[in-house]
Amino acid sequence: MKLQRIFHLALLASRSQPVAAALIAFVVGMLCAGVLSTVGRSAAIEQRLLNEMESPPARVLTVRDKASQGFVNTQTMGAIVRLSAVESGVGVGLPRDVRNGRLAVDPIPIWEISDATTAADLVSGRYPNPGEAIVTSAALDRQRLAAPSGYLESAEGRQYPVVGVFEPKPGYERFVGGLVATDQSTFAEVQVLVRSIADAENAREEILGILGNPSTEAVTIDMPDGLDLHAQSLAGEVGQHNRTTLLIALGGGIVLISAVVLADVLLNRSDIGRRRALGISRADLTLLTILRTLIPAAGGAAIAALAVGAYFHHTHAPIPLTVTISVVILTLTATAASAFPPALWASRRDPVAVLRTP
Repeated sequence: MKLQRIFHLALLASRSQPVAAALIAFVVGMLCAGVLSTVGRSAAIEQRLLNEMESPPARVLTVRDKASQGFVNTQTMGAIVRLSAVESGVGVGLPRDVRNGRLAVDPIPIWEISDATTAADLVSGRYPNPGEAIVTSAALDRQRLAAPSGYLESAEGRQYPVVGVFEPKPGYERFVGGLVATDQSTFAEVQVLVRSIADAENAREEILGILGNPSTEAVTIDMPDGLDLHAQSLAGEVGQHNRTTLLIALGGGIVLISAVVLADVLLNRSDIGRRRALGISRADLTLLTILRTLIPAAGGAAIAALAVGAYFHHTHAPIPLTVTISVVILTLTATAASAFPPALWASRRDPVAVLRTP
């Protein structure tokens, strides 16, 4: 029998048994809602924590030359940036306060940097040449500058022409004031963005090797914040708890759905026997019984997913669509698996014995 014909018969059988279909839809809907409300929500929180740990600000590694002995120079920085675990990096000098050279305004911090293009996205103007500065939009307003023009002046009287406006790239948000291009060969520190939190420890060991394994009094390395977040969130334990809860929920749901389908099979054994007597194969009858269960189950799961999703969206804690779809598919797979034993049992019954009148 063609699959389309079997599906049509299953749809008619579900419509002819509204009570059984409603019961299956209710049970599956409650199972789906329960899994989404517990495991789905926990999985969403776990994914959000993992995303935060892998965000650029959490992958920043800073190497500081505390002793000012020239460990951070153009040669060592070039070797560090070429490491496979490193996404990008820049040499950074000590910050200094500057203000509009023509107005009495509050100062802003600026940093000398080896490569402004690595840390800044240009909004207007141009990238600076050595000795020139670019500032953020907020700093431009604080200095009462209508455009990237004029100059900034330090307390020592050093002047920096302003040639552009920028926004810090992800991972370089610390540069909230301004950046000054420089052609000097040594820096106070190098700020590195590692490709992944998992690469941070390897990057640290390789960087120390490039610097000649200096003492901690000479060089310090600040590890990414994501490592602390990882230790605090205990993502592995959260994931294990989610898997355990999911198995318990699905196990209970499978038992309950199997009982409902078996009761439906027993109540409709005469119809099943009549179909067997008319020549339907065991495989087609098994598939027909499973589809009779899946059709109302799909409706119940869809309604439950929409209701739970709307609730958590209203509470500003939305469950990702991928998690919702995964839970619905998993619930329907469990429903099909739970319907298989009763369907197989029904297909193996002797049609003559089923149709015999007592």
